[in-house]
Amino acid sequence: MDGLIGTIVTRDAGIIAREWSEHLSADAGGTYATRAPEEVQALCWSCLEILQQALTETNGRDLQPAARTLGQLFMRAAVPLTDAQRALLSFEEILYPRLARLSRPEGDALFAALVRPLHRLVCALGDGYSTGAGASNKTYLTALEARTRLLEDLAIRDPRTRLCNCWFFEKRLDQEIVRARRQGRALCLLMIDVDHFKQINDRWGHLTGDRILVFIAGRIRRSVRKADLTARYGGDEFAVLLVGTAGSGGKRAAERIREVIARESIDRLGLPITVSIGVAEFPAVAATGRDLREQADRALYAAKRRGRDQVVLAFGVTAGYPSPEGTSGDGTPLAV
Repeated sequence: MDGLIGTIVTRDAGIIAREWSEHLSADAGGTYATRAPEEVQALCWSCLEILQQALTETNGRDLQPAARTLGQLFMRAAVPLTDAQRALLSFEEILYPRLARLSRPEGDALFAALVRPLHRLVCALGDGYSTGAGASNKTYLTALEARTRLLEDLAIRDPRTRLCNCWFFEKRLDQEIVRARRQGRALCLLMIDVDHFKQINDRWGHLTGDRILVFIAGRIRRSVRKADLTARYGGDEFAVLLVGTAGSGGKRAAERIREVIARESIDRLGLPITVSIGVAEFPAVAATGRDLREQADRALYAAKRRGRDQVVLAFGVTAGYPSPEGTSGDGTPLAV
């Protein structure tokens, strides 16, 4: 832990505070965008000092004093609890580039040593707000409500990419299937897999792998509509549910995602990253959510067999699902 503080926080404190404040101010919908840049940077400086003390003196175990101090700090700055919690979560993104420059064992250890207590501190921040306000009933209930919302958010989202997790995605998929059947609408499911991800992890380390997953999650989120549902389905696999979209529209969306990842990965990460994508449409090739996932998975595997870095659209009807060989049950080939 001393290495973490000395190498990352103490040495680069000024740069980190500036980058952190710029990151917060860039969020147009947040509290920080309405504040003067120097005010936000001063707040980040104060947060860094508290985090450094908490992580150094208690090794990340006893975080209640830090939560109380941070709660009082944010309250004096008139920052709502949810915005304060989001600020602490965003601190990870600021540290990614610095941790990635370290050797693999050291970088992974430092990242784990920071992130685990940081997430606990985010959850404990509500107590800091209630304590800082004298624990009045109204303030306590407000803080409790905000903390409950945060815990609910953590329960349905992947902590690394901030996309929905697999459990929530499957639940929503079944609900959207029912709604689409009732309204006579189409749905499209995209299953996305990072090409050669194991080799990337083996060569560059899991920290770089995490950065790639965060990068891809961001590009997927920006390439689809707000009404669409995006998820980290597991490992290096992502899923996108396109509401009210037929197969041709789903294929276009998948190509857009594939192209932007391939184009921007070299500039952003310094590595050529590609993805393979399988696309399946309800009700054209599936009658249930489970069948739709199976068809999208088979189309994804067909894309892998055909050389990766491409999109495969599953064709056919519910009576003839695409087989692993790349054809539907009635012999109709999968379309690329």
